[in-house]
Amino acid sequence: MKTRQLRLGICLASALLGCLWVAFEKLLFPSLSAQNGLLICLGFGIVAWITTSPSFFRRFVGDATPESLGAIRIITCAIQLMMTLWLEDLPSSALLPEEIRHSMGIMKYFYTLPGFEAFVRNQAYLQIFEWLTALILFLGLIGWRTRIVIPLGAFCYLILGGILRQYTWFYHTGLIPVYVMAILSLTPCADGLSVDRLRKVYQGKTVPVADQAFPIYGWSRYACWVVIAISYVQAGLSKIYKSGWYWWDPENMKSILFSSNLDPVQTNWGVSLHLVHAPNVVFAILGFAGMYGEIVYGLVLFSKIARKVLPIFMAGLHIGILFLQDILFFDLIILQLIFYDFTETRKTIQRWIRPREGSIEVLYDGSCSVCCRTIRLLECFDLFERLQFIDFRQLDISDYNSDRNLGLTEDYLQAKLCVIRRGRPYLGFDGFRLIARVLPIFWLLLPCLFLPGLSSISQSVYKQVTTKDFKPLQAESQSEITPRSTKELTPIGSLWDALRNFYYPLIISGLTVTMIFIWFKHTEFYPLTSLQMFSGYNNSGSVGYTKLIAHYESGETARIFPDTIIHPPMNTRYRLTMKGCLRDEPKGLYKCDKLLETLASVHNQKVLPGERIVKFEVQHWSWDYRSNPSDPNYGERVGGHTYEITKQPR
Repeated sequence: MKTRQLRLGICLASALLGCLWVAFEKLLFPSLSAQNGLLICLGFGIVAWITTSPSFFRRFVGDATPESLGAIRIITCAIQLMMTLWLEDLPSSALLPEEIRHSMGIMKYFYTLPGFEAFVRNQAYLQIFEWLTALILFLGLIGWRTRIVIPLGAFCYLILGGILRQYTWFYHTGLIPVYVMAILSLTPCADGLSVDRLRKVYQGKTVPVADQAFPIYGWSRYACWVVIAISYVQAGLSKIYKSGWYWWDPENMKSILFSSNLDPVQTNWGVSLHLVHAPNVVFAILGFAGMYGEIVYGLVLFSKIARKVLPIFMAGLHIGILFLQDILFFDLIILQLIFYDFTETRKTIQRWIRPREGSIEVLYDGSCSVCCRTIRLLECFDLFERLQFIDFRQLDISDYNSDRNLGLTEDYLQAKLCVIRRGRPYLGFDGFRLIARVLPIFWLLLPCLFLPGLSSISQSVYKQVTTKDFKPLQAESQSEITPRSTKELTPIGSLWDALRNFYYPLIISGLTVTMIFIWFKHTEFYPLTSLQMFSGYNNSGSVGYTKLIAHYESGETARIFPDTIIHPPMNTRYRLTMKGCLRDEPKGLYKCDKLLETLASVHNQKVLPGERIVKFEVQHWSWDYRSNPSDPNYGERVGGHTYEITKQPR
C-alpha cells in the first residue's frame, strides 16, 4: 500500500469516526452538544495528514541518536527526583486539616478507593511513598527496568503532586515533566545511557549504535518537544484570551510583580519593589517578552535556529521570574536542555579534548571473559572516546615495545592491567585510577580510589579473577546493530508494517489535538490544564495582599509564613484559604480558622512556653503604588480577621 493512500485512509477514518460520534450523541444524549467529538476527530485527521508526510519528517523532525533520547530521560527524571526530595514535602500534608482539602481532577477518584483516606492522613505512609517515588525516579534516571519504572514514576509523582495540590490550588510546577515522562513511556528511551543497555552489552547482546541517528529516536524526541512547546503556547494564548493583546500593559505588569513580592511564593527578596520608580517602558518590555515569548516558543517545533535560541531565552526568562516575582520554576529552567542534542554536545567536547590530551591505550586479555565484558562496559562509559582498547593476545608485543620504548611481556600483562598514556605505562591499580579520571561516570568515586591499602586489595582481586578458568566469549556477539526503522516514513510489506511506521506521527497528532482542545475548553482538571498562569488583568494602580501575624505568649508579634510551621512546601500556598477569613462567607471563614488552628497546634507542640502562639491575625493590605510609590509600609491595612488559640499543649 502506498504511503499517500494510507494517509488518506487515516484522514477518512477520522472523519467517519467523527460522524459516528455525532450520531451516537444525538441518538443517546440529544441534549448534549456533539460538536466537540466531530472537531476532535477532524482535527486529528488534519494533523495526522501533516505529520505522516515524509517531508514533515525531513524538514522538522529529523533523526536522533539513542543517547540523545536517553539524555532526555535522564534530565526529566532528575528534575522530578530533585523536586520530590527538595521542593516537595509530602508527609507534612497529613498535618493539614481535612476541611481545607478540595476535590481536584482525578484525585477525587482515588479517594473512592478503600484505604486511600487513611493513607493520606498518615505521615509515615506518606513518607514511605515519597521515598518510594524518589527511588523509582532514580531508577528511571539510571535506566533500570525502564519500561516499568518510567510510567510508574510518572504515576507516583502524579499522585504525590495531587495530594499536595488538593490543600492549596492547581499550581503548575512539576507538571510538564510528568507529561514528558508519560511520552517517554511510549518510546525506546532505554536504548541509550541506561543500565538496561549496559546489561545487554555486558551479556554480549546486540544493542543499537549509541551515537548513530535513527528516525525512531527522532520521532520520540519530537514528541517530547511537542508537549513542552504547546504548553508554552497555551500559557501565552491564555493571557490573550483572558486579558487581551495588551496584557503586557505596564500597569498590569506592575500589579503582577508587586503582588508577587508582597505575597511571596518561594523566596522573599522583594527585588521588584525597588523598581517602583522605574519607567513604564521597563515593565512593558518585561510583559511583552513574557507573553509573546511564550507564543513564539512554538517555533521550536519547526526551526533549528529557534531550538538553539528560544530555550536559552526562556531559561533566562524563568530566572528573571525568580528574581522579580520570587517564584522558582526549577523544572522549566532545566527542561530547556532537552532541545540541545546530547550527541552533538558530546562530540564537540570530544573534539576539544582529544587533540590536547590524546588517547589512552588500555591493554587487556582477550581470552578472559570477564575482561572482555568489562571492556565492553568501559567502551560505553567512554563518552569522549579517550580510551583505545587493545587485545594484547592479538598484538605483536615486540613491535609494540620497540615503537613505544617499553619492556612489556605477555606474562606481565596477564598479571596486571596496563594502561599507556603519552608513552608511560600505568600498571595495576594505577591504571584503574587513570581510567577513572577520564570516564565521567567515575568522577564522584575518584577520591575513594586513593584510600590507603586499596591498591593492594584490588591487585589481589584482579589476580584471582585473571587466574580463574573463565570461558572465552567466542560464542557471544560483541557487535552493535541498528534498530528496525527506515530513513523516512516509507511503508514496507504489509499494511501492519506501514501502520507501524505511523505509530509516532499518530501519537504526536493525538497529543497535539488533545492539548489544543484542552486549551479551547479552558480545562482545569488535574493533571489536565490550559496553563492560565498570571493571565489576569489589573491596571487599577493598586494591589492587595495578605499578611499572617502571629502573637506569642511573650507578647511579641511577627509576620510569618505558613511554611515555617507546616512545609507546603512553598510560602503562602495557603493564601487562598486564608483569604476566606476576609470574605463574608461562613464556609470560607470556617476553613481559614481550621487552618490557623492547625498551624498553631503544630507550632506550639514543638516550642518552649513563652514561644507559643496565642493568636493569629490575617490582615488584608492594599497599596496604591501609583499615588504613593514611596510608602515604606507598602500600603495600609484595610481589613482582617483575628483567631484566638484556645487549646494549648500541656
